[in-house]
Amino acid sequence: LDDSDSQIAMLNPSTYNVVFTVPLYVDKPPTADTAYKEYTGYAQTYTPTGFDSSKMNLICEAKTYVYNHVEPFYAYVEPKSGYFWSDSRKYERITYGWRIKPKALTKPTVKTGSFEYNGQVKTLQLNNYSSTTMTISGNTATNAGSYSTVVSLKDKNNYKWSDNTTATFSLTWTITPKPISKPTAADSNEYIFNNAEQTYMPKGYNSSTMVITDNKNTNVGEYTAKVTPNSNHKWSDNTTTAVEFKYRIFPPGVVVNDGVKYDYLY
Repeated sequence: LDDSDSQIAMLNPSTYNVVFTVPLYVDKPPTADTAYKEYTGYAQTYTPTGFDSSKMNLICEAKTYVYNHVEPFYAYVEPKSGYFWSDSRKYERITYGWRIKPKALTKPTVKTGSFEYNGQVKTLQLNNYSSTTMTISGNTATNAGSYSTVVSLKDKNNYKWSDNTTATFSLTWTITPKPISKPTAADSNEYIFNNAEQTYMPKGYNSSTMVITDNKNTNVGEYTAKVTPNSNHKWSDNTTTAVEFKYRIFPPGVVVNDGVKYDYLY
């Protein structure tokens, strides 16, 4: 073949293959402000919306905890080999910022806020309380009174209350006095002086639930004994006012009884 034949042969498509590489384009996942994922206690990664694993690569280091720093965590997306971004017509790595935010917990509330005293330990029960994420103190008591229970977050970095606070707070509750019957007057309220201490005791008096004062005397005279419920009890009419009982100590000797009959007291 002469030179012209060689040139024709080289240009003849039947004698060789021509490979053309056609670029493939893919749309970038949209970028936005820093994305947030809620704390779970487990390692997490961030995948931007619109990410296509068949055409893109994702580079993102797993993170677990809330990171309170100016700089967020970063995820990176790049087109796979043979692909280019459709807007820029080139290969480039795109950066996405993301953070882990504290998990919001509902603040506990009082389930039953009032108990009646019965001598047993009472334990305040709360709605939405979890010993895994919270601590509690002041939630047990026995005696009648008002109490304050304190609830705190165990981990204020990774958890917060649903009102976006992390502060410790208090809940109040009460144990109310138990109602009891009032004592009544003793069969006799008169005593004869004998140089020894005399004791007046009303009917129905119970030293475990009541307090009595001025019911013991020695000398001749008129006295008033007073009975009140103790701090864990109240009268059945919802009062705690002292019930008073008068009694007397007489001197020995002759006295007029009912203005007619003479008695000798000894």
